[in-house]
Amino acid sequence: MEQRIASIISRAFHPLIITTYFLIITLNLQFHFATALPGKARWMILGLTIITTFVVPVLLINIGNMLLHRFTHLHPRLAQVPALVATMAMYYFTYRLFDQVELSPIFNLFLLGMTSLSVLLLILLMAGNVSIYATSAGAFTGAFIGLQLGLGINLLFFIFLSLIIGGLVGFSRLKLETHRPAEVYLGYLLGAGVMLAHYLFL
Repeated sequence: MEQRIASIISRAFHPLIITTYFLIITLNLQFHFATALPGKARWMILGLTIITTFVVPVLLINIGNMLLHRFTHLHPRLAQVPALVATMAMYYFTYRLFDQVELSPIFNLFLLGMTSLSVLLLILLMAGNVSIYATSAGAFTGAFIGLQLGLGINLLFFIFLSLIIGGLVGFSRLKLETHRPAEVYLGYLLGAGVMLAHYLFL
């Protein structure tokens, strides 16, 4: 039963869906950076983000995995490299696209932070293993803390919510025995720290 619950949690908070969750929340906050956008524009931004940071990466990753399994036999850790490269490219593409239309930095910084984390994970994977799931959950927390500290707005509810999500994600990865505790903790702290730095210093 616990294995099934852990599997559901991992699917619900897959790293590629975290950006969509972040945008759903921030686009509906009652602050100027969100209310200044017309309702139709919010839906267009959200729809485009789902396509570029979830649908397209999932397709590219699945195609890449099929090719890898058919023609090569990589170490499981190194097999994540093509997926991270595809994800990094799509995050950066979305960041540049939104930057061109002068979308609020509130949204762009999250995309840039996820791009930076993809690069760091690529580097770290060459030396060891880090939980990508925990990293994205940490980024979720870091973004809300950064928003509260940077803008002086009250986001305690969402910070608390993100901490609960981080705990659930950590539980699921450990229960499914995909990572050791240190890999989960390192991933979460890396995600939170890098994203927080983007919101406070960029």
